[in-house]
Amino acid sequence: MTQRILCLWLPHWPIQRLVVQRPELRENPLVLYTTHGSRGKRVWACSRKAREAGVKAGMTVAEASALSSVVSSQSHIELWSSEEDQMRLKELAEWAERYTPMIGWQTISELPWKMTDGLLLEVGGTAKVLGGEKHLAQKILRDVQLLGYHPRVAVADTPGAAFAMARYATSVRDPIRHLAARAVPPEDGRTSEDGKPIGALWEGLPIEALRLEADTIALLHRLGVLFCRQLRALPRASLAARLGEHPAIRMAQLTGEIAEWIEPHRPPPEFRESYQLEYPTACRRSLDAFIQRLLKQLTEHLRQAGQGAIRLLCRLNSADGGVLDIDVGLFRPTISANHLWDLIEMQLEQAITPAAVRQIVLEVMVSTPLRQKQGELFGGDLRCPRELGGLLERLSSRLGREAVLQVRLRREPLPEETFAEQPAAGQAARNLGGQPAHGPLERPLFFYHPPRPLHVKVMKTGDPLRIQWRSTRLGQAWQQVAQCWGPERLETSWWRGPSVRRDYFRIETNSGERFWIFHRLIDNRWFLHGAFG
Repeated sequence: MTQRILCLWLPHWPIQRLVVQRPELRENPLVLYTTHGSRGKRVWACSRKAREAGVKAGMTVAEASALSSVVSSQSHIELWSSEEDQMRLKELAEWAERYTPMIGWQTISELPWKMTDGLLLEVGGTAKVLGGEKHLAQKILRDVQLLGYHPRVAVADTPGAAFAMARYATSVRDPIRHLAARAVPPEDGRTSEDGKPIGALWEGLPIEALRLEADTIALLHRLGVLFCRQLRALPRASLAARLGEHPAIRMAQLTGEIAEWIEPHRPPPEFRESYQLEYPTACRRSLDAFIQRLLKQLTEHLRQAGQGAIRLLCRLNSADGGVLDIDVGLFRPTISANHLWDLIEMQLEQAITPAAVRQIVLEVMVSTPLRQKQGELFGGDLRCPRELGGLLERLSSRLGREAVLQVRLRREPLPEETFAEQPAAGQAARNLGGQPAHGPLERPLFFYHPPRPLHVKVMKTGDPLRIQWRSTRLGQAWQQVAQCWGPERLETSWWRGPSVRRDYFRIETNSGERFWIFHRLIDNRWFLHGAFG
């Protein structure tokens, strides 16, 4: 089957990502900067309002700030985060799996490529059952727009052609480009769906559409080669001798002469079962029977591999393109088809089943090796009893995985960042991040979040002597510190951004109460962070 690639391009992706995350910044001139060593802080990306004020990539932040302030006093400037861009792109890829399981931002080929401002989707198989390629492209465009983004979409036979069309053959008014035939040289004579010859579209592409390195593009510009048709007219032998192999490879990838595939952002599940209904049906009894049959096949494969399911996805695809996902998380690995069916049935009872289901898919998203453990004659494992696991699994199925949480310890220096919440069911690992480095009496049972400001009088050594805190518990009077233990220095690592440095003290007042306080070194202020007992 010939692959068909849909390229979802998100112009000015860092800015779009920031605006979707923080909608209150939508009307402000936005500037994202990065640090370039001796060149200082330079603009990496900017919003339309900032560009209208004269801001452009590469200029200094000071110059950009002066220009954007002329347009609005509400201009926003912050450090660009490539990690945040990549994380949000991954979240978008997971969301887009409703259209195809083959989705990513990197390619596998003789000369690989990574897309940093969009996604590549293989729609050759799914487009046929989702209304056709053009209908699917329009649907993806509308759905992504509903998320708050402004995408461009193109469909072609190769990742290179799809990217080139999305990037250089679309516009705000015409955000979709669909090539019904291969992006081949002009002499082929075939046309795209809008009636334009494929060769005309191909020839009109600029050199930048070939995904070449910036140095190579600059050299080609100096030579007067601005379009793909000019580069194609050059002899390939002399082209490789003067510019290296990359230009020739990229042209061959664009036309399909050299194969290039999408590298999925995550590998397809190892354990998967599906059933295509000959006649779509909405009969609940029939659907239940099909799902139970697939569960028996799936759990048998798990048993043979010595694996147990921790997280299972049941997907019902309807004939009209609708999708119903049932996400089942488990506290302990299982290969029991009956147990999995009980959890799926709980969610099916609350869900709105698509009008007519045409396909049922079961995928084990997370699995772990099954471990046999000899039972105890008296009692059992108190840390994870069977009843507790069953209760958590049923609650997660009834209320949703995100509604039943557990605490996971993190190795972070600041106390307020030493834990995080995660779903109790559907997690592969139960490791809590290691044991804490401090003793049980060195940290309070009750924490104040955020820490409460304190008035502190200190001795010459820097230890607290008296404390005062506006609260009904401590009153307005100064309290004498009877005993003090510390200081314990806690500070963040240099790569985490602005340094946070604190000196913590465990104190006991003359009234017998014990508190955990800290001295913030950056501004010489004191805070109450916790209470013992």
